[in-house]
Amino acid sequence: ALHRPNVRSFALLDADVETDPFRKTQEKTKQLSLFDEYKDKITSYLHAVRDAGQFHTYERLFSWWHIFHIPLVFMMVFSAIYHVYAVHAY
Repeated sequence: ALHRPNVRSFALLDADVETDPFRKTQEKTKQLSLFDEYKDKITSYLHAVRDAGQFHTYERLFSWWHIFHIPLVFMMVFSAIYHVYAVHAY
């Protein structure tokens, strides 16, 4: 059969944690460690959200860049063809 601890043993363990200053320090250190870990995770998540938002902005700007620069490419190709024609015509 499995050994099941009784309620009194848990009460003694809780009392031991409350009265032992070293255990209190350990618990506080563990809490601070968890706090720092969670703070780092939340900060990392918020940075990822911010970066995703900025990426969307740059993605939109890049799409506008294509819209404005495609006509310029055609004008440059036309200018190059005309330039070659003009140089060889004279």
